[in-house]
Formats: sequence, structure tokens, C-alpha cells
Amino acid sequence: MNTYSGNKINRPSLTVVFLLGIVFTQFFSCASTDDPIGPDVVPKIKIISISPQTIQQFQPVEITVEYEDGDGNLGEENPDTKTLSVKDSRLPEPDMYHIPPLSPPDTEVPIKGTFKVTVRNVFLFGNGDSEQLFFTLQLKDKSGNSSNSEQTQTITVNR
Repeated sequence: MNTYSGNKINRPSLTVVFLLGIVFTQFFSCASTDDPIGPDVVPKIKIISISPQTIQQFQPVEITVEYEDGDGNLGEENPDTKTLSVKDSRLPEPDMYHIPPLSPPDTEVPIKGTFKVTVRNVFLFGNGDSEQLFFTLQLKDKSGNSSNSEQTQTITVNR
């Protein structure tokens, strides 16, 4: 039987304490202080599809976008407020699009879903019969946080 006598700690107790110390150290060292607490308020987007992939000039193109936002403040009620940039790879500046609110007004709820954007009047710039391009999209929320930028697959525009 192990007993305490004087100032001595018997060996089995010291071994148990030592092993428990190692276990707790390993367990708590796995936690990262860099992990965000709660949902991420910076929006994220992912291109799901672009269709069609070959068009005649001036034919519309539809881009399906998946979105996620931790506080749900994507989109604007005012149709004059443009929060989605869609940049044609052949142009220096993006076109801006209105996205209506994607969550109920005055709420802060995590949201995830998809929306579609129709790009109209895609045309040829040069004298050739065909050009290839892709679009780069980025979304901004009401707080001014910009999402990641995502590129579509390359499409072909024919005369």
C-alpha cells in the first residue's frame, strides 16, 4: 500500500502526476489562439458555373455564385448601390452589379447560398472571329468587407 510518510512522495503518485501533466500539455497544445471565435464576417464566394461556355457575341452569360457570410450583411436594398464587381479579363475596370439583400433586414445571422448573375452584351473587341475571356468576381458586404476574388472558367465569344 502506498502511503505518505513525512516529506517523501511515493513513486506511483509522482508517476501518475507526471503522466497526467504530459496528457494535459498535449491536449491543450492542440488549441490554436489564431482560430476566430464565432462566424467569419468577411464574405466568401466560389464560382459554381458559367454557362454557356461558347457564345455568339451579344449573347448573355449566366454565372452561378456560392456565397457565405458570418453576419449576413450581403446585398443592398437600394438598387443604385452596386456591391458585386464582375471584371472581363480583357478590360481594365470591372462592371458593378446590384445584389438585393440576402438575409432579412436588421439581422445578423450566418448565411450561405447561391445566386446567379447574368452578364449581357459580351462582344468581340478585335477584328477576329473569336476571342477567349474569363470573368473575375468579388463581393462587398454592408460593412465594407471584400470577399475573395474568384475567376470563372474561360469562355469563347464568336462573331
